[in-house]
Amino acid sequence: LPLKRPRHSHEDGGGADASSGSLEPSSAAATSTATAATEAAEASGAAAAALPPVVCYLGEVPETPGTFNIQKARELGIRPGPGFAALKAGRATLCEMMDGTKKKIQPEQVVMPGHPKVRFAIIDCPTKAYIPELVKRLAGGGAGDSWSSGSGAGAGCSDSASASASAQMIEESKQAGDDAAAPETVCVVHLSPVEVVEDDEYRKWADAFAPSAKHVLAH
Repeated sequence: LPLKRPRHSHEDGGGADASSGSLEPSSAAATSTATAATEAAEASGAAAAALPPVVCYLGEVPETPGTFNIQKARELGIRPGPGFAALKAGRATLCEMMDGTKKKIQPEQVVMPGHPKVRFAIIDCPTKAYIPELVKRLAGGGAGDSWSSGSGAGAGCSDSASASASAQMIEESKQAGDDAAAPETVCVVHLSPVEVVEDDEYRKWADAFAPSAKHVLAH
């Protein structure tokens, strides 16, 4: 806040004028606290910027469709033909049977289940100094299987190609629609040393992943 400099009286040889603006004790305390907070934030930002850049990888394995079970189709007596393609595409189809009749077949009768889209992460956090930036950029550790839309994938990497790619992946996931299920993070590989992995803040971040996620320590 801007402060008024006390005016000096010309009659008493430079003494402070009682009517001039003065800094109240409560205002001084508030200003001191705000200044200290600002300096701490700037120091933290400067410390993060001074760290050598590292890269963390966020990946997605695309959804794989189910496979057509030709043996099951034969057991049901379905005559080979265009109906196979329709069933494989997930559409219920009126199929011609081997005995000449027609029967409506559901895809799940002849198509094996596919695999949904899933995510994985490779985290490189070489020292404890990187943990605050890691938590900031990947807030919540993918809690609810939704990555933070931070500016990059790793500390000090906001200008890297990897960071841009991960940011694009996050944005595309958001544009997929609110009704679309978010991909589950199934595996997290930690390249971090033991003292980092055992840090309370790092463990809290890692524990925010889905309980089904597998954590691999690769020191």
